[in-house]
Amino acid sequence: MEKKTFILFRHGETDLNARKMFQGCGVDADLDETGRRQALELKEKLKPYGIQIVYTSPLKRAMTTATLAFDKDMPICVEPDLREAHLGKAEGMFKADVEKNFPEIWKHWYTANAYMDTRFPEGESKQEIGERIKNALLKIASREPAEVIGISTHSAAIRCFLMPLGRKDEPMQNCAIFKVEFDGRNFKLIQ
Repeated sequence: MEKKTFILFRHGETDLNARKMFQGCGVDADLDETGRRQALELKEKLKPYGIQIVYTSPLKRAMTTATLAFDKDMPICVEPDLREAHLGKAEGMFKADVEKNFPEIWKHWYTANAYMDTRFPEGESKQEIGERIKNALLKIASREPAEVIGISTHSAAIRCFLMPLGRKDEPMQNCAIFKVEFDGRNFKLIQ
């Protein structure tokens, strides 16, 4: 497999983000006004990377971000495995309620590179989320001739993929950008 550079970016804000809801893959909210502005501002921030094609999660918030952050001639492809984490019974709950109802899980959910088998009832584990994103990127790398590939996705998806690559698990802003190089065998977090 050839070398690739992946530029991962989180979607813009939704009204539910602003209200501190755990959306997961089961809540398909679109960007709010702030999120649309963030996606338009992201356009300038992404220009220096030389992205040739974008792959996006099928969820509205990621698709809208990808559409607003690039010119109309940018090819944008939907990749279902780039969707947000399946958070099981925690999906659609406000974070304060998640913390109250699942205190042990909550305590370990944001711990980097530890408790990777942590999952909310009926949801994916942190390990499973990270592996799903890694496999999606491997699949894209194997078939995509472009060398610099944009990835429009979600916070838990990005977190769980990047933790083993050395990212500290700190809060992630909407439209945060991460650069990952793939040498044909391994992924390396560059920024």
